[in-house]
Amino acid sequence: MTNLDVGIGTGEHGEFTTRPRAEICADLYRPQEKIDAQFVQCDAHNLPFRDKMFTIAHAHNILEHISYARGGILELQRVASVVIVVQDHIWHVGNYATPSHLHFQLPGLRFIKYPRTRIGIRVSKLLEAFFRDSNIKIGRFWLSGTIRYVLSKTLNSSEHGQYTMAWHDGKWHKIKPEK
Repeated sequence: MTNLDVGIGTGEHGEFTTRPRAEICADLYRPQEKIDAQFVQCDAHNLPFRDKMFTIAHAHNILEHISYARGGILELQRVASVVIVVQDHIWHVGNYATPSHLHFQLPGLRFIKYPRTRIGIRVSKLLEAFFRDSNIKIGRFWLSGTIRYVLSKTLNSSEHGQYTMAWHDGKWHKIKPEK
């Protein structure tokens, strides 16, 4: 059996990377860059694969982007024996700085629909620009790219910014990050 990586991203806007974690990759949109894996364009809610076709299915930071997170999880469980899900912690900047998020992530793979308001989307876009642009003026002061880089690494480090859950043997297990 082979492995599957669902939600590899398009490589657009730096929001996603197109580094495959499996032999077969799937996403709703075609990647803008060539990837070193077989690509299948499909929806995470309706994967075009047989039951338990894969040994492992990876889903790294995709559940907040799909309309029905629980349905995506069930579909991953259907097609793979083991499901590895990596999600941002509740305090991770990515939760707030990505306008394409449809859901707010709570601990333990729980999601609530984002109340997308004009103010919320504007704040989200400002945060996104804050971590992307090289220099930003705040009042009379400029915040340099170096300071923002250090802040982003501190707030977004994988040890503090993400958690990993694995589904196997019929239940979810939290995986501790390697040090």
